[in-house]
Amino acid sequence: MEFGGRWVLKHVPQLLGILPYASAWGLLLRFEGQTIRVIESRGRREIRIDREDRCQLAQVIRNFDLYFELCEAALATAQDDGSRVVDLGIPAIRGCLWRLQHVSEAPRFGRIVRWMPDRIDIRDRSTRRVIRISHASAFYLYDTMESFDHYFGSVRPSTEDEAGVALDVVDFSTPRLQWVEGFGDFEVFCPSHAEPFRVCLDYLELARLCPGDVVLDLGCYSGLTAIAFSKAVGPSGRVITLEPDPVNHRAARMNIECHRKANGLDNITLLPLAVAASSGLIAFSEEGSMGSSTLDVVGAGRGRSVSVECVSLEELCARQRLERVDFVKMDIEGSEVDVIRAAAGFLQAFHPRMVIEPHMVHGRRADRVIMPWLQRHGYECRLVAQTGYTLPLVLATPV
Repeated sequence: MEFGGRWVLKHVPQLLGILPYASAWGLLLRFEGQTIRVIESRGRREIRIDREDRCQLAQVIRNFDLYFELCEAALATAQDDGSRVVDLGIPAIRGCLWRLQHVSEAPRFGRIVRWMPDRIDIRDRSTRRVIRISHASAFYLYDTMESFDHYFGSVRPSTEDEAGVALDVVDFSTPRLQWVEGFGDFEVFCPSHAEPFRVCLDYLELARLCPGDVVLDLGCYSGLTAIAFSKAVGPSGRVITLEPDPVNHRAARMNIECHRKANGLDNITLLPLAVAASSGLIAFSEEGSMGSSTLDVVGAGRGRSVSVECVSLEELCARQRLERVDFVKMDIEGSEVDVIRAAAGFLQAFHPRMVIEPHMVHGRRADRVIMPWLQRHGYECRLVAQTGYTLPLVLATPV
């Protein structure tokens, strides 16, 4: 290992600890300015990372071959001495470097992953199908690999030619219009991943809505579930839907307006609010994804931190002057525990049927907390399998 500069001297104890680890993997470390170079001791390959990503150094060392193969086609450059360098310190990679660890799971799922300068391509090894996502969506790489068929089948693919081979590509790398499979009213504007319409049908089946019903759709993403509920309750019903992520909210607003024009229904109220245990302001991670949530749940680093208004369920109903609530769909990405625990007054006043998507919160699945609580407050609860996902839904019915 070569040393140089005040920064390296400051971190000598930490860096010395990783030297034997690198040597055991047949790699040399070199520090030059802002760059950490990881070099094959008996080869001609090198990976470079930014020194601020030093916490990922052990990961790069351990997965050197995998990362080099993953990024070689898009990022490798030839040097004068015949070596090839993959630079993971470029802006397109920095900030998502830690997410590369998910790529090690690709063979288990039968996928091939290619990290490109402007996108990530996930290809099914046994077919010519490709799902394309953005670097910002790299957090969902594991889920996309695991549920590849579910996401690929959510929209109509396009065909691209790659070296004479026709590939079927589903592109979620930028916000765009998509023809959602099973939904033919109009093209749906999707911020990133499309919301599979099969999931909306699951909610509809569990909701058992009737004309004139009042629905709370908490966490509507691009608005597709709200549109499905709108058609089910008809012109005499209401759908109040919340989406606090500004990117998602704009997409939902566009889609709901298309629905109004296409189907002649104007019964959806879309609000740029988060539902919470109490009303006020809350720090939110703006991601333009289905998993956008509060910073308390997802932490910093996934998206741009924004301040959004939040309301309790009781406050929401008071503002909308609701005299009844027949059904609640709750998909609020990890905030469901706090919201349900603070909802005793709301549940006592309205007794709605509910479907809640539980998430992993601080290492614990939310349904293990909310189901006993709801049962103590007059609800019968059971888990229901969810199409395309490993986590089930919680169906809560008042008794």
